[in-house]
Amino acid sequence: MSTEYGLFSDEGIVEGGFYSVAEAQAAIAERYDADDGLEVEEVCPEHPDHPRCGCEKCDAEEVAEDEYAAVDEAEDEESDE
Repeated sequence: MSTEYGLFSDEGIVEGGFYSVAEAQAAIAERYDADDGLEVEEVCPEHPDHPRCGCEKCDAEEVAEDEYAAVDEAEDEESDE
């Protein structure tokens, strides 16, 4: 599986489908203004509208899993008593 890169603004992905940082940076230079504030980031493989680092959906899923694990542990402790 290859790494996909995208152009992200503060509001989310603007354009994706790049397979190198250089290709994505060239797209910024060709098609966007410097004032647009776009950054090149890896695209989350599970949630392509989000950057891989700090993906809000992955983080939310991780928090939910942690909460379920805490409930399971608490129930296990109660049953051991």
